[in-house]
Amino acid sequence: METLFSKKENFSKVALVRYPHKDTLAIGFVANELKICNEHYYIVFIPAAINPTSGFAIMVKKEDLILTDLTVEEATRTILSGGLVIKKQIKLLENQKTEEAKVVENGEKNAV
Repeated sequence: METLFSKKENFSKVALVRYPHKDTLAIGFVANELKICNEHYYIVFIPAAINPTSGFAIMVKKEDLILTDLTVEEATRTILSGGLVIKKQIKLLENQKTEEAKVVENGEKNAV
């Protein structure tokens, strides 16, 4: 426990993940990376709206993570406001544009 509170670690990236089911997107903060059976995963913290000290830490496969141009500060503002304060357009990082991510960015609902 001492190590947990002595480090000054911060979230580095903001991502969108399909959570709690495949038809919704949640804003999450990338906390860490790891490999499970040679597959690359990210640990993503999905905070609860209004009270971001509670939430869920989930493991997401690399190919299922959609990285965005949102800063941690912008995402935190969105969460604290319950979604009232948000950028009008969120861009995906170029190297993350899988077919699914392109669908999210273009707003095509019937694809995927």
